Amino acid sequence: MRRVLVISQTYLQPTHRGKLRALAARGLEVTVAIPQRWREPWFGQPIDVAWERQGGLEVFPLPARGMGDKADFAKATYGRRALKALLRDRRPDLVQVEEEPTAASASPSCCSRIGTSSCSSIGGSP
Repeated sequence: MRRVLVISQTYLQPTHRGKLRALAARGLEVTVAIPQRWREPWFGQPIDVAWERQGGLEVFPLPARGMGDKADFAKATYGRRALKALLRDRRPDLVQVEEEPTAASASPSCCSRIGTSSCSSIGGSP
């Protein structure tokens, strides 16, 4: 296993990506998919996330809908077309979904909807 795709809003802040940088330092190609545009929950400021690569870690913003004005990530869904394109381009050996159990993106059928068989869900239903 060399290529890993992590789908999670947890890594919106660069300071939260330590685990992913550690995996990349061990020789894995790590791509993290995060919402492209979101609202900062305390002050409601819109924040746009840009693509970036640091070593073996690639941050890939995806269109997300349904968060509302208060950055309610439990209601967020990622754009299916963009997610499928990311899967096709990166061809990950493992897809890991790290979301809250109530999040739409962590539903039990998430992996089947995006068409991958090697998927694990942390926080959501298996």
